[in-house]
Amino acid sequence: MSPSQRASVARTGPATQKLRPGHGPVYVTDLQVVVASVQGRTALLQVTGPGEAFRIVKGEPGTSVRLTRHTLTVVEVTGARPADHVTVTVRPG
Repeated sequence: MSPSQRASVARTGPATQKLRPGHGPVYVTDLQVVVASVQGRTALLQVTGPGEAFRIVKGEPGTSVRLTRHTLTVVEVTGARPADHVTVTVRPG
């Protein structure tokens, strides 16, 4: 595998990811997503990627946000420490 192929592989991830605050950025498809905070069932996410401006997304489970080239959906938010996490799904469009 060439270095450019390795780089492209490293810049993508599964369409659904479980993210934890303080870990990241994590690639969800080709978007970089960082969990800035989790409070109860609300997550604050920092999102950027190819064709996308840097965005702050605040959402509860079921929230879908249309970005320029993607739609990000918050699937699950668990704010019970130490296991707090956010599950998000990204799809084109």
